[in-house]
Amino acid sequence: MNEARAVSLGATRVPLSPVWRNNKDVVVERGLLSNGDGVIGGGASGLGGRSGQVARHRRPGTVGRAAASLMAGSRANQGDRHFHTSDGGPSVLFQPSAPHFEKAEKIEAMRRVEKLKVQLDAIENSLNSHFCNRKNNLRIERSKMAKFNWKLTNRRELERTSLLQQLAKIHINVINIQNQLKDGKPTPKHVEKVRIIMTDIENAIDAFKEKQQIRYEDLSREEKKLTKELDVLKRKIEMWSLGDSGTGRASRGPLCKVVIDKGMQSNLSKEVVKFEKFLQHTGGRQGGWDVDDHQTFLKVKTKYRRKPSYIEEILEYFPGKTKEDVQQHDTWYQEYLLLEKRKKESIQKWKAEKQLKREEILKPKPVLKMGKTWQELVQKEKKEAREKQKMALEAWKIKKMIEMAVKRDLRLKEEEEHKRKQQKEQQHQLQVKQLLESYIQKKKQQEFLRQEKMREDSEKETKRRSSVDEISKFQERDLHKLELKLLVKRAKEEERAERERRLSKLKEKVEVNVRRDPSRVHRPTKGWEEKIKGRRPVSEGQLMSIPHRALPSWRQGLSRR
Repeated sequence: MNEARAVSLGATRVPLSPVWRNNKDVVVERGLLSNGDGVIGGGASGLGGRSGQVARHRRPGTVGRAAASLMAGSRANQGDRHFHTSDGGPSVLFQPSAPHFEKAEKIEAMRRVEKLKVQLDAIENSLNSHFCNRKNNLRIERSKMAKFNWKLTNRRELERTSLLQQLAKIHINVINIQNQLKDGKPTPKHVEKVRIIMTDIENAIDAFKEKQQIRYEDLSREEKKLTKELDVLKRKIEMWSLGDSGTGRASRGPLCKVVIDKGMQSNLSKEVVKFEKFLQHTGGRQGGWDVDDHQTFLKVKTKYRRKPSYIEEILEYFPGKTKEDVQQHDTWYQEYLLLEKRKKESIQKWKAEKQLKREEILKPKPVLKMGKTWQELVQKEKKEAREKQKMALEAWKIKKMIEMAVKRDLRLKEEEEHKRKQQKEQQHQLQVKQLLESYIQKKKQQEFLRQEKMREDSEKETKRRSSVDEISKFQERDLHKLELKLLVKRAKEEERAERERRLSKLKEKVEVNVRRDPSRVHRPTKGWEEKIKGRRPVSEGQLMSIPHRALPSWRQGLSRR
């Protein structure tokens, strides 16, 4: 009776050792309920283990209680998962395991991963085809992107390897503790050792979860930053597509260099010449940047100029530029403001000197001794001044006409070149679009066929799994019924043996001595004698009339014809 027994738990046989049977406390372990005398009820199959024996030990001769515990197990097998004790005590609720749900979730997750991989491959292929069609124009940008992509791929692989190593370490520790729980003896020393190992595993899992949480927060912040940069680039591209030809030329910088001849340099001040040369060598009034980028730079600089770290604030609006580029542009802008201020001061000074000279000319002079009056001299000087101004004006008009003709020719040539390049670019974009559409259509068709195949495979796998589950359920039900019949039969045999044992004990206690009387065989019994006494003769009376149907009053006295 004290030997190790096994209780059926679905497809698992869990041994019940004498140590656990001797424990008087109720133990619930892996769907098993024990209270000292043996297993009362439990397991996925709902069998009571030693239910008949427990019922016999507590109340001998009660087969109904053993059957009640078996019926409780049968109800548990039908879906409610309640297991009752043999003496009508409180029931215990066990949650059923659902491995098929976990498998379905894993299959769905793998499908999502495969779908994302297909999308990533499509994007990479489209990018490669786009850059390949550009021939040698974007070779540097393509090499930079390839290098950056390789760097990100290596970083992801390293992170994936690290995660797999950590998970493998935790998995190995869990397997070790499972083996120790399965093979070890339940001694206090062993329990303490298992508790320490479980604490270490729990600490490792908590540390892993905390580290992954921190990593997830970092990735979320990086995602927000990249999203913001992409929005800025998207707005910039939309402004490019909506801008006119003048804006496009302004964004590309000056069309031609400002040529300052030596005659103009002699007439201009040093500050003006220095400012014009500075603009000529540094890319115009935007410092080589686009008009939109320079305007955004000025807005952000004005908004955050009081902060010491305004360079970092500016970098958020220019994802394609480095910190050195922004610092260099900021230095250029400071020098630009300084030179522009000096130019304005020089112009103001030149205007003041010119005003003084004009006042000197118009100032009245004394009469000369050579016979010329002061009025004649003034008239002569005014006439000479008007002649000089007229000649200077004519020269300026001729010069302006020449400059306008040159600018008009340059503008016409550039417009023709721009139209030609635009037509060529549109034709190229149309070809790329057609190729991309054909490629996308092909990939969609391949993806549709692959999804159909995956769906069919999934349906086949689901049907196969469902059939396997149904077969296992039928086998468990048949096994349960068989064990139920054997247990009922064993209980009936034990009850019959108990009844015979009681009868034999009664026969031993009461002894009956009866004498033989052969003459009693031919005599009637007491019952027959009483039956004869009860019989009485039936008296027969005189027959006076024969009953018949009555005639109605209106027919009485009429004779039949």
